[in-house]
Amino acid sequence: MIFVIGGCDKNGFSRLSFTEKLNLTSGEWTSATALPGYSKSEFAACELQNDIYISGIQTSQTLLVPFVQCYDPVSNKWSYVSSCPFSQRSISAVTLNGSIYVTGGLLEHIYCYTPRTDSWSRAATLPVKLEGCGLTVCDGKVCVVGGRNEQSVAVDQIWAFDPVNGKLTEEKPLTRCLSYHGCVTVLQRL
Repeated sequence: MIFVIGGCDKNGFSRLSFTEKLNLTSGEWTSATALPGYSKSEFAACELQNDIYISGIQTSQTLLVPFVQCYDPVSNKWSYVSSCPFSQRSISAVTLNGSIYVTGGLLEHIYCYTPRTDSWSRAATLPVKLEGCGLTVCDGKVCVVGGRNEQSVAVDQIWAFDPVNGKLTEEKPLTRCLSYHGCVTVLQRL
């Protein structure tokens, strides 16, 4: 299933609250339970243990909220979990080892949400605040790739956070400075 959640209309002005899903086998789109509360956009979404989590929610041009919502596809219900320790948009999220890692939006830290304990913690402090950065997992590390700094200048840096030893290391830089890009890890097997 592919889930599409919230966002903005075709003109980019009205925020939407829908949740829709596409069954790739049948090719059929169906509605799921809409987002509760406000219509939302510019949030990070990720899947963890078959649930969908959204954080970094913008509900209007000026209102950012720290709410985190979890969607259970089996029960078709949204619920609130512990709020994140920030109110920011344009963030990114990835999952690793049963936790969700979030950064971007000019946050100073990489944050970690653990559903098992329904709690947030600071995982690492970044040497620079970034927005529009890529976020992916590679070799058991959370990788922050590129982005724009507080002066709105794109960077070519990559930082890798290892949750096992708690260390953040700077990796070999990108071949160019970039921001607001896609970033994924592809596992290849020989």
